[in-house]
Amino acid sequence: MSVQRLLASDFDGTLCRSFQQITDRDRKAVRSFIQDHVFGIVSGRDPRSLQAACRQLQIPYHFLITYGGGAAFDAEGNMLFQHTLSDDLRDMIDVLCARASLLVAVYGRDRVWMQINGHEEMCDRYVQTIRSLYPLVDHPSDIDAICIISAECQNAQEAEQLAAFIANRYPQAQTAVNRNSIDMSAKGVNKATALAAVARHFHIDPSQVAAIGDGRNDLCLLEHFYGFAIRGDQVLEAAARHTVDDIAEAIAILHDRSTRNADTDNRRTVWK
Repeated sequence: MSVQRLLASDFDGTLCRSFQQITDRDRKAVRSFIQDHVFGIVSGRDPRSLQAACRQLQIPYHFLITYGGGAAFDAEGNMLFQHTLSDDLRDMIDVLCARASLLVAVYGRDRVWMQINGHEEMCDRYVQTIRSLYPLVDHPSDIDAICIISAECQNAQEAEQLAAFIANRYPQAQTAVNRNSIDMSAKGVNKATALAAVARHFHIDPSQVAAIGDGRNDLCLLEHFYGFAIRGDQVLEAAARHTVDDIAEAIAILHDRSTRNADTDNRRTVWK
């Protein structure tokens, strides 16, 4: 009997290598993998835009982890779990609005508040998408359960400096940085903790879980699971088991390891 395994992929920059585009090679590899194993996406994105993108790009999945680990959903859209920020962090929004150069967004369960401080093409596209998917409220206090607070900066240096300031001032929140983006979620919540919970939901042993990513907010995934880094970031490459050009290459490596392990010893068909 074959062992069921799980692969989780970051979305933007990993599975979707440019805005709303996936290669045929990667799509075919995912469709092949999902026939026998569990596949899902773990992203800092909100649920509705991630679900819409997967439908548009025809990407199959068993689960979606959104808000950088703050919420997870099955293939039918049923919520598996959700974590929200504590109310005593609301003044952090004012600090971010004063310091983030492009955008601050506060996401609730089904509503969003935004303050736009500047314009950049990719950021503007995302704002348009969010506006088409969520009701916008007039004030952050209108959101009674905050899932995540996001900030977009002009460059990575600004993001790193602002994230360090926020992390020092608000230690009860979890801060994740990816290039020029900052996400603030509930303390102790990240992509790795969420993926561990999803693996338990599917009754899959951690030794059978692999993950792939391209950004610093994926580092926890590569450190805790059988990790693949998209080529280009030395820190990620050092933490990963393999450095690859795309998810299709990662799936080919996993398939090869599974085949060799099964041929050697059916009792030890593990990736780690």
